[in-house]
Amino acid sequence: MVSGCRDCGDGIDADSDALIGDCVVSGGEDKTVKLWRISTEECFLTLTGHKEEVHSVAFSPDGSHIASGSLDKTIRTYRVTSV
Repeated sequence: MVSGCRDCGDGIDADSDALIGDCVVSGGEDKTVKLWRISTEECFLTLTGHKEEVHSVAFSPDGSHIASGSLDKTIRTYRVTSV
């Protein structure tokens, strides 16, 4: 859990597929997908596109993409160029 994030409420609970290196991906009630640097506890990228809360996020096995699922009944993929 990343517990000191300023913008993530009580923290981020993450499964292993939401972690890669020093980064964790989160989805939230604000309809965004965010990438966080664990060592600094700061959000360094916010991805938009969903129209409802985001409840599922994961990195692809090779870390090149993020998949997110939302209450808007869509799945989005985002290409990650560097983490």
